[in-house]
Amino acid sequence: MFRQPSIIFLFLIFFSCSSDSSSPNEMVEIDLPSVNTDAARNITTNSAEVDGTITSDGGGQVTARGFVWDTGSGPMLDDSKTTNGTGEGTFNVTMSDLEENTKYFVRAYATNAEGTTYGNEITFTTLKNTPKTFNGDVYLGSQEDVESFGSQGYSEITGILTIGSNVFCCSNISDLNFLSDLESIGSDLLIRYNDVLKNIDGLNGLVGIGGRLIIRNNSDLENIQGLSNLVFLGGGIYLRDNNSLASISGISSFQEINGDLEIHRNDNLKNLDALENLRVIKGILQLWGGQIEDISGLNNLETIGGDFWITQMDKLNEIIGFDNLISIEGTLYISSNTNLEKVQGFSNLSYLGGVYLDGGGTLSELIGFESLNSIEGDFYDSGYPNLVDLQAFENLSEVIGNLRFRRTSYTNVDFLSNLVHVGGNLEFHENYGLPTIILENLQTVMGSLTISGGSNEFNLDSSWGLTHIGEGLIINDANSSNIVNGIPGAIGLTNLKAFENLIEVNGDVVISKNENLEDFCDLQPLLSNGFSGTINIFENAYNPTKQDVIDGDCNFIP
Repeated sequence: MFRQPSIIFLFLIFFSCSSDSSSPNEMVEIDLPSVNTDAARNITTNSAEVDGTITSDGGGQVTARGFVWDTGSGPMLDDSKTTNGTGEGTFNVTMSDLEENTKYFVRAYATNAEGTTYGNEITFTTLKNTPKTFNGDVYLGSQEDVESFGSQGYSEITGILTIGSNVFCCSNISDLNFLSDLESIGSDLLIRYNDVLKNIDGLNGLVGIGGRLIIRNNSDLENIQGLSNLVFLGGGIYLRDNNSLASISGISSFQEINGDLEIHRNDNLKNLDALENLRVIKGILQLWGGQIEDISGLNNLETIGGDFWITQMDKLNEIIGFDNLISIEGTLYISSNTNLEKVQGFSNLSYLGGVYLDGGGTLSELIGFESLNSIEGDFYDSGYPNLVDLQAFENLSEVIGNLRFRRTSYTNVDFLSNLVHVGGNLEFHENYGLPTIILENLQTVMGSLTISGGSNEFNLDSSWGLTHIGEGLIINDANSSNIVNGIPGAIGLTNLKAFENLIEVNGDVVISKNENLEDFCDLQPLLSNGFSGTINIFENAYNPTKQDVIDGDCNFIP
C-alpha cells in the first residue's frame, strides 16, 4: 500500500538534480587580461630596462606579452614593441638603440582570446652623452690612425684635424666611419692627399667646424655627402685638385660662408647647382680651372665680401645671371677663359670694388651692369679680340682707382661718355683700333693721364671736359703704328684740342715721339695758369718750350 508515494519521491529527486546541472554547450566567459608597467631602470644614453607583471589572465591563456614604446604618448602595437613570452607573471626587457636625451613613453601589453590590453603608461628620458674632448690638433695619416683615434669615442677636437698625408703623397685612408662620434672641430678640417678615399661618410655626425674646410688632392674622392649635417663653419671652403669629385651636395645647405669659397681644378665637377642656396660669401669667390660648364648655381648670391675670380674656365661658354648680386667688395676678374663668348647679367650690382678683364679668348658680348655708377677700385681692361665695346659700363660716372685700357679692340669709348672722375691714373696703351678718345664729361683725374701707342689715325681733335690732373700728363708715341717700314701712314695726332679746358696739372708733362704733332696751343690755359712742373716736349713734328707756348709760338707754321 506504500509503493506509490516512494515512486513519486524518487521522481522528484531526479527532476531536481537535472534542473541544477549546466548545459554541456554553455561557453565559459573570458575577460581581457590585466597588466602593470613598472618604472624604468638602468637608463643609459641609448637603452633602458623595464619590468611588467600580468596580474590576471582574465580567465583565458595569455598568448603574447611585452612592451610598446614611442616618443609620443599612448604607444600601440604599431609602434616599437617587444614580445616576451606567454602566461602570467613578471617579464622584463632591455630596450636598446634609443636616441640620447630623448623622452620615451612605455606601456606593457598582454593578449588573450578576448584581445589586447595595455598597462599603465610610464615615461623616462635617456641620458645625454657626456662629450669627450681632445684638446689640441689631431693628425691621422693612415687608416690605422683613423681606427685607433675613432675607437676612443671623441666627440670634439679643439684644434685642427688633418686626415691624410702631410706631404704631397699618399695616405692609405679609405674609410672614415670610425669617426662617427665626432661632432665638433675647433679649428680647420683638412682632408688631403688621400689616394683611395672615395667618400667621407664617416663624418656624418659633424655639425660644427670652427675654422676652414680644406679638401684637396684626393684623387679618388667622388663626393662630400658626409658633410651634409654640417650647420656651422667658421672659415672658408677650399676644394682643390680632387679629380674624381663629381658632387658637392654635402655643402648644399649653406646660405652663408664666413670666409672664402675656392673651387680649383676639380676635373669631374661639371656644375655648381649644389650651391643654389648660397646667399653670402664673406671672403673671396674663386672659380679656377677644371671642367665646369655651368655656374648658374651661384645665381642666388647677394653679396661677395672679396674678389670674384672666373679664370681659366675653358669649358665655360657663357655667364648668364647673377641678377641677385648687389655687392662685390673686391675686384671682378674675368680672365683667360678660352671659350667664354658671352657675359650677361649683374643687373642689380650697385657696388663693385674693381674690374679686371684679361686673357684673350672669344668673348664678344658683355651686357648688363646697368645699376653700376661707380667702381670703387681699379678698372683694368687688357682686351678681348672680339669685344668691340663696353656698353655694359655706360652708366659709370667715376672710377675711384686706376682706369687702364691696353690692347683692346674698341673702335670708340662712348661707354665712358658719363665718366666724370677718375681717382687714380687714367691710361690708354696700344689700343690700335681706337681712332680717337672723347671724354666730354670727364673733369678730374687725380693721378696721371697717359696715352701711348695707338692707330695711325689716332687723334685728340675733340674737346674733353678735363680741368684737373693730380699728377702727370704723358702723351708718348700715340701713333706708334704710323710709321711702317719707314713709310709714314695717316696723319694721326696733330693737335691737343682734348686738353683745351685743362688748367691744372700737379706733376710733369711729357709729350714725345708723336710724328705729326705740331700744334700745342691748346695747352696755353694750363701753362699760363701757374704750372710749376717740368714740361718735356721732344721728338714731335714741332717741339716748343713752355715759354713758346705761353707766348703764342705754340704751333708749327711752314
